[in-house]
Amino acid sequence: MKIPQTKPSWSTGVYVGNGIIVPEKQKFEDWLRKCDAVVSSKLGLGLHDLADAMWRDYFEDGLTPSQAADCAFDDMWSDDMPSELWYG
Repeated sequence: MKIPQTKPSWSTGVYVGNGIIVPEKQKFEDWLRKCDAVVSSKLGLGLHDLADAMWRDYFEDGLTPSQAADCAFDDMWSDDMPSELWYG
């Protein structure tokens, strides 16, 4: 799922994507840890236990960790597991 977005503004130190303003200081690794927590809470597995997803793309598109995890399921994992496991 691609979300319309605005290009990064390094002069202001913010990135605007999907209506979300993310301070530049928020590091990708911190955001990815939040994604891992979302996935772990739903599946009991961490990101490194599952097939790779396009995490950096999701981050740069301005998705929240929850939105990114949903996209990862739809894009990468839905063929390998029933949707009931993800969506309850």
